[in-house]
Amino acid sequence: MIRHRLRTDLPAGFSITEASWYMSLKSGFDRSMYSKLRASILFAMGIVAFLFLYGQATGTAANPYNYFLALVYLAGLYAWLVITKDLARLGDAVLFTAAAGFVLCSFLPGSMHTSLVIFVTFPILAFQMRGTRRGTRWTAAFIAVCAATFAVTLTYNPYDNPMYSIAQMLMAAIAFAITLLLSHSGERQHEALLESATRHLMFDEITGLPRRDVMMNSIHGELPCLLAILKVNNFNDLGAVFGYELSDTVLQFVAGTLKTGERKLGFRAYRLRGTEFGILKDTGDALPAHDTAAIELALREIVEYLNRHPLPYESSEIRLSYRIGGTLVDSQNRHAALSQADMALKEAEKLHIPAAFFQARTNMRDKAFQSVIKYSTLMDNREKQTYRAVFQPVFDIESGIVVWYEGLLRILNRNGEYESPYHYLPIALATGEDRDISRFMVAQACYALEITATDISVNISLGDMLKREFLEHVGACLAAIPERRGALIFEILESEELTDIDACARFIDSVKELGCKIAIDDFGSGYSNFTNIARLPIDIVKIDGALIQRMLTDRQAYDIVDGIVALCRKLGTLVVAEHIDRHELLHMVKTIGIDYGQGFLLGEPMLLPVVCPEALS
Repeated sequence: MIRHRLRTDLPAGFSITEASWYMSLKSGFDRSMYSKLRASILFAMGIVAFLFLYGQATGTAANPYNYFLALVYLAGLYAWLVITKDLARLGDAVLFTAAAGFVLCSFLPGSMHTSLVIFVTFPILAFQMRGTRRGTRWTAAFIAVCAATFAVTLTYNPYDNPMYSIAQMLMAAIAFAITLLLSHSGERQHEALLESATRHLMFDEITGLPRRDVMMNSIHGELPCLLAILKVNNFNDLGAVFGYELSDTVLQFVAGTLKTGERKLGFRAYRLRGTEFGILKDTGDALPAHDTAAIELALREIVEYLNRHPLPYESSEIRLSYRIGGTLVDSQNRHAALSQADMALKEAEKLHIPAAFFQARTNMRDKAFQSVIKYSTLMDNREKQTYRAVFQPVFDIESGIVVWYEGLLRILNRNGEYESPYHYLPIALATGEDRDISRFMVAQACYALEITATDISVNISLGDMLKREFLEHVGACLAAIPERRGALIFEILESEELTDIDACARFIDSVKELGCKIAIDDFGSGYSNFTNIARLPIDIVKIDGALIQRMLTDRQAYDIVDGIVALCRKLGTLVVAEHIDRHELLHMVKTIGIDYGQGFLLGEPMLLPVVCPEALS
């Protein structure tokens, strides 16, 4: 019944019977119906046995052969139910048996009261077993049978049994009408609630679009179709500017625009999750699987259509930014389609293009697999406590004395070897594993401070500075070594954009109260800002190693480094040159007047700090 009601709202080709939630509901319904049918047949067999025994006791029993045939028939129905579990046909058979039983009991001596019981309870059986639509048909057919039976009993009575009295017929009619109305209204209410629950499972509450389960079960046929994931790229920015209340408005607007474009562009829209929408488009002969350009053009057309419709807001308009990634999918590979479309979407975001198409020959799947492996490696290191800290010395350029050691993380890879965390950091930041790494390195740095008289530095990110629990962890570690608390240096990664300067300043003030010093690491990389040096109480600036390396071949790089050194001298900030791996670079940083140096030429990372004053000799 529900399938017929929802058929007009669902996309063509959608198979509700393949949806996981539908199979779960149907399984529960079938178990309930099986129990009802079995109980009904057993109850009918009990009634037949009771009538036979009652007739034998009162001497009004009909031919025993009749009762035997009834029991055999009911036993056959029971066996059919247990063996085949064909509930729909068994339901019809039980209703047919009830109607036939009514007719027979109307003419059998001493069974007229039984026929009245069947008459009154038939609507309950019909609506419970066959629902409102088919139950109404069965009830109408039963009323016709009853009318014919009553007409026959009024004109012809082979056993000279007393006729139904007017009072009996009136009371039976009233009882029948009451059970009919209650059963019909109860079943209608039950079906309405079930339909509401089904709609909630199939359609998104905010946008009214079909959900992901509907989309995936709409993929049928031999010809592939285009499946895409559309994302509102600036959704979070809009929420931050205009407030949370605008979020639903944006989603509803995008859904409405997609609905209007369905007929024009020949696709069907769905709601996936968050700010993502699903797109299904039949390819036919217009989009052959090998024509990547045509498929990407179809994806771009969807984005261009959406771009032509800005979001009205008060007296102005808001431009929404979209990205879309798609793949070709059929009934054979639909289990992997969403993952492929998601990889294409991420590729579009990475390349800053509006649309991207997944191709099996690209390395997107390999990249995703490598990300999974890296995350698993991080998890293994954390759970098995195999992270390792090594320490690389930082030297005074003029005296050659080690001024401090920088703590560096090493990760145990799948080959049993320790390696740099460089390729793992994006995964750690995306999954929150950087929290445990930062806490580990602070603890290791404090341990190193106990066994050496030299200062120790550790790298931290903007995310660490924004977390109160990280500051509490730093305080607890330093409390264990009160005599060395002034020897810990925090190197803030300048490769990250310091978006919240006030929060950074609060963190720096807090750790300086604990006696720590602050360094800016990788200065001269992507987000470098000279204002940060002036606004924040920085003690040390470490110039990015790539910029130091470029001084050998790029005069402009040399001038930039020279300018950084000049500024730091005016501000009273010490300067470190990173990645010094050859004598020519060492000579250049000496010439410019850089205070400290670090690199493989001067000293490689080691397990524990060891003072090596002869390293520069």
